[in-house]
Amino acid sequence: MLKKQSNLTEVAKMYIGKYKIICKRVLREAKWRENDKNILHGKHKSKAVWQITNKETRRTSSNQQDIKIIWNSEEITNPENIAELFNSYFCKISEGLLMKNGNRMLNSENQHLKIKESTKTVFISSNKK
Repeated sequence: MLKKQSNLTEVAKMYIGKYKIICKRVLREAKWRENDKNILHGKHKSKAVWQITNKETRRTSSNQQDIKIIWNSEEITNPENIAELFNSYFCKISEGLLMKNGNRMLNSENQHLKIKESTKTVFISSNKK
């Protein structure tokens, strides 16, 4: 802000410019030292490196993702209910495919293909860019 003022001399503007460069160098060196300290004294060195990388690239790790789906004109936001809904939906799809292929799939050899619903497990993958 000072450098943009019109009543400064050229010498003062050059001094401010040099001070700005020195300040950037000092801050960069302080950041390097802090990062080195965190890596050297951390229990999980690779985790510390990734945390620094994400911080420097301005990526934040957020485990919380608010999921909202609409099913039968009802809005569902509870993660357990959503997982249960996905699980039962995909189990029913596989059973429907087995029924569609007829009895040739449902002999004693292929009985293991019958999928049972479970509210304990669901896998959801999110590809963020």
